[in-house]
Amino acid sequence: PAEILRLVTADATQAAELCDSITAAGVSIRAADEGVAEAVHVAHAAAETDAERAREQQIAAHGYLSSGGRHEITGDGESLIAMLPESLGDTLEIGFGYALTAQRVAPRARRYIGIDLSTEQGIRLRACGGSGLVADIHWLPLADRSFDTIIADNVLEHAGSPRVVLTELHRVLKPGGRVYALI
Repeated sequence: PAEILRLVTADATQAAELCDSITAAGVSIRAADEGVAEAVHVAHAAAETDAERAREQQIAAHGYLSSGGRHEITGDGESLIAMLPESLGDTLEIGFGYALTAQRVAPRARRYIGIDLSTEQGIRLRACGGSGLVADIHWLPLADRSFDTIIADNVLEHAGSPRVVLTELHRVLKPGGRVYALI
């Protein structure tokens, strides 16, 4: 619903400050973090044991993937694209779907990398000049401080642990970089 949609942009310093303020909020959050950390550990162990099954469950949970994806950018996606600068530098898009955003913005990037669930999606991204990786957004197989821009269009709310994902995004974001997230 429109009333819960939020377009968020933050630089690396703001993201670090947000993490610090959440951490400083008190015992209840720390206790919740311990529970989340345990859940993440269990999920990670299960994924390592049966990564293909975990990936298939994610694909099944996103029904549009089995039908070849969406064919048009959503209205909120259009708003996100309009906010992006003309020069994106090294860019990471998590949950790139079938490269609808990439078709429009990859030409603005020096390098465009996408993370999602299937190799078919990666083929679509390659056609736009990007490189697709099949990976878990909770554990990005990417070097620290390697991206100027990160795009997350309607993906963070699907994460098992959004805080872990945000920590990973912060890790791979270059100092002074920006995250554009549509939730």
